[in-house]
Amino acid sequence: MAAGTLFLLPAALGVGPTEATHPPEVARIAAGLRHFVVENAKTARHELKRLGLTQPLCTLDIRVLPEGPSPDALRALLAPLFAGES
Repeated sequence: MAAGTLFLLPAALGVGPTEATHPPEVARIAAGLRHFVVENAKTARHELKRLGLTQPLCTLDIRVLPEGPSPDALRALLAPLFAGES
């Protein structure tokens, strides 16, 4: 099985309409994802809501990247990617 695609999605640094802070492609890509590795779960959920995701956030796999992760922790975080999920 081929690995999924790793997307690096930006979080807005301020408030304002999404179209002022992100190209439309960012919302389209985010809407198709189910697995997220984030710096801060609360901020990530807020940003995903702002991008207009229609699926309930509780159905998403949102994992926090620890500071200085071990190789085993990174493998666990990226397991969906290596299993073919983007």
